[in-house]
Amino acid sequence: MLRKVIRLLPLLVCMLLLFTGCGKEDETGGIVFEKADREEYRAVLYDGREYVPYTAISVSDRGEYLGHIAGDPDDKIYEYKGYSTDQWLISFLDSGLMDGAMLLKEENVTDIPEGLTSEYEWNQREE
Repeated sequence: MLRKVIRLLPLLVCMLLLFTGCGKEDETGGIVFEKADREEYRAVLYDGREYVPYTAISVSDRGEYLGHIAGDPDDKIYEYKGYSTDQWLISFLDSGLMDGAMLLKEENVTDIPEGLTSEYEWNQREE
């Protein structure tokens, strides 16, 4: 009996490694967000709302993964930690070339968290 267990041990270890995986977590599921090209920017559309670029933000401010832009699974959308997804989203291009993300504001939001200002003149007119 012990000999059978010893012979099967390497097989069990290999199966365990196969099932636990060694690769990157698959995040291509979730919501498929639409995009809209505007004159001065690209907006993200979801559930009847339009989210516009607001300011660059640290990737550490990303909350839970929500989904990706239609047609581009590397263009990912996250929640903004601690804020409602009805008002704020974070866009992150998972290309390995960027170390920042873009905070997106629902176009009608007027209650801006303290310390945030838009980098875009066209967006500042809305504030």
